[in-house]
Amino acid sequence: MIISRLISIILRLLQLASAAIVTGIIGDYISYTNQAGVSPGDRFVYTIVIAAFSLLTSLILLVPFTASLTVFPLDFLFFILWIVSFGLVVDFIAPMNCEWGWSWNGRYYLSEVDQCQRWKACLAFIFLSAMFWLMSAILALWVVYRTRGRVGERRWYRSHY
Repeated sequence: MIISRLISIILRLLQLASAAIVTGIIGDYISYTNQAGVSPGDRFVYTIVIAAFSLLTSLILLVPFTASLTVFPLDFLFFILWIVSFGLVVDFIAPMNCEWGWSWNGRYYLSEVDQCQRWKACLAFIFLSAMFWLMSAILALWVVYRTRGRVGERRWYRSHY
């Protein structure tokens, strides 16, 4: 049980860190578009809301109590929400042509769009956050399955008539 709690705390810390990074990148973009007088788009509002809820939830579940290991429906819900966010941001980045190319002199180059690295980092951390939430859900399912039936169950050698 100690190992599962330790793994749970590590996963919650990773969820917290990746959500904070995504919040920073998307928040900077929303601030920039706000200063330019342009609407940032619904996909970014959705992503920053999911990141904010993810920050709050991972902070609450970071406290090591038994219920934090049994909330696999919530973990799986956040996995789905992050995957949707991933798809929305990929749909935004796709027209930018952010691709690595090959130069015959042996060097890699990136397309001329200067925002490609930032959006690729955002995508990477959105995907990592989704995977951390999925791993938390799998860990919680394993803990629930492993401890199922232990509470109040008498073993045959401990039965008292």
